Amino acid sequence: MDIPLLTTAWRYFTSAAWDSALSAFEMLTLGGHAWWWRLHWAAARQFMFDPPARVAIREAAGTGLPEGQCVYGETPCVSLLAMLRRVDVSPEAVLFDLGCGRGLAMLGAALAFDIRAVGIDAMPTLVQRGRRMARDLDISDRATFIEGDFLQQDLSGGTIFYLASTTFRTEVVRGVAARIASQADRTRPIRALSLSQPLGKPFRVVEQQRYPMTWGWNTVFVQELEPIEEDCAA
Repeated sequence: MDIPLLTTAWRYFTSAAWDSALSAFEMLTLGGHAWWWRLHWAAARQFMFDPPARVAIREAAGTGLPEGQCVYGETPCVSLLAMLRRVDVSPEAVLFDLGCGRGLAMLGAALAFDIRAVGIDAMPTLVQRGRRMARDLDISDRATFIEGDFLQQDLSGGTIFYLASTTFRTEVVRGVAARIASQADRTRPIRALSLSQPLGKPFRVVEQQRYPMTWGWNTVFVQELEPIEEDCAA
């Protein structure tokens, strides 16, 4: 009996079963909304024959980023929307998805909450196709994709930040916290959602919950950056 072969087959089976269960759960939860069907049709048009994970394998080396920042895993729409409901999304909110991949979840957030969303990713093909998806969905005016390292971008316009940091080095996560704190408009509430590890100071963890991701259950830290009064900020 070939034990490694059986182990590999079992992993493929459990992965496929998880994907099917997660897709069914999301359809049952969000399938009553027309935007959800439009979103998945737009994604299928762009990625049916060249999935985002394959794009990541092909382009990761060219980004110049550490390997841990280029491991592709996707946050399901249903999970990100559930997270955002924990931070009381207002019509004026601006979501920044740091390492957005193809941007499926962030586009879903823009559609579901009618807010602005900005996705930043270092892989050019994912960014280009994300922009096409936004055009197909007719939300290019409030869903923006930026190509580059999120640690080198202007984050000053964000009020909610999402970081799928499961495979990121601690110094990268701490760098994100410092960059947001130094750039964000702290006269208004700033919220952050990060996977597997909190951002650290000056963010404060408000709560933590577990949500399903494409690779399994993951702990999400809900955090806030205390606002600074305008007279003190001046």
